[in-house]
Amino acid sequence: MSNKEKIITRVGWILLLLCAVIYAFVVYSFPNGRFWITLVLLAVASVGGVYTFINNSARLKAASERAETAESHIKVLHNYIKEQDKINKNLQRSNEKFRHAAFHDSLTNLPNRNQFIERLKFFLERSKKVPDYSFAILYLDLNRFKTINESLGHLSGDKLILHVAKRLANCLREGDMIARF
Repeated sequence: MSNKEKIITRVGWILLLLCAVIYAFVVYSFPNGRFWITLVLLAVASVGGVYTFINNSARLKAASERAETAESHIKVLHNYIKEQDKINKNLQRSNEKFRHAAFHDSLTNLPNRNQFIERLKFFLERSKKVPDYSFAILYLDLNRFKTINESLGHLSGDKLILHVAKRLANCLREGDMIARF
């Protein structure tokens, strides 16, 4: 409660006490003076009403301040949640990029040795469980690739690998896999 509200509250109590003293004076001084008693009661009621109004006004102001504080906290929480969502999405993208980098060749973007071995394990387990299941592996090697790389340079070697990868990828059926070992 602020100093202003404390002063208003004290003034209200002082006025209430003053009205009570006046009431007591009137009652003892004029035992048959109903008019004066009614007047004092109206004065007490009006002071009480002013006090109640002032007190309710302070309560409303405090409630309003609490509501504004709560709204500001809600805004801060919404911003925090948005930031956490952004961070989460970025983290998911990073995880996808790392997973892709872990299981794909950087030059050809084909599955690499790790993914090939994972798929091979899966096919071997499946062939143990399903007796009629069969699969095949075709291993291709580019003869004299080292010579091409050394004589024409790594850039030419990379272009050759990309060209071969594209041509093999065009020959795949659905469910087939080509990998760079």
